[in-house]
Amino acid sequence: MTRFETFSPRGDNLSARLDKATEFAFLTLEGRSPRCPDLWITINDKCYFFSETNKSRTDSAKDCEERGSSLATVKEETIRRLVTITGKEFWVGLSPYNKHGETWTGRWTDGSMETVSEGTGSCAKLGSRLILENCYTNLHWICERDAV
Repeated sequence: MTRFETFSPRGDNLSARLDKATEFAFLTLEGRSPRCPDLWITINDKCYFFSETNKSRTDSAKDCEERGSSLATVKEETIRRLVTITGKEFWVGLSPYNKHGETWTGRWTDGSMETVSEGTGSCAKLGSRLILENCYTNLHWICERDAV
């Protein structure tokens, strides 16, 4: 018997339970889940892929489609904080919907709308906040899909 088993009040293998708890904590801390592919992180039943390379917005959207996902709807505060921490800018799933003068309105992939008033260009990027950018600019991107 191991020393952990000696102190187990139920007489079961406490060492094995600790190993499982440690594995779960590691997976949680690492952001990986068996419900998302490798190199994706799980947040609130969604899987997110953060690219390490740069592409135009169109090519970023194609990459997400090839991964069975779409550019991310980034209304989740956790995702916005992660983006801010990286110090990088990412293409996200806010597509042009309407422009009146200086006001640009985009539609998220979930159908909701958001207004962006900073920057120049026809596409929205996310850094410390949403800003307009030329759609041909090469940036990182974030893909999103449901966890399975």
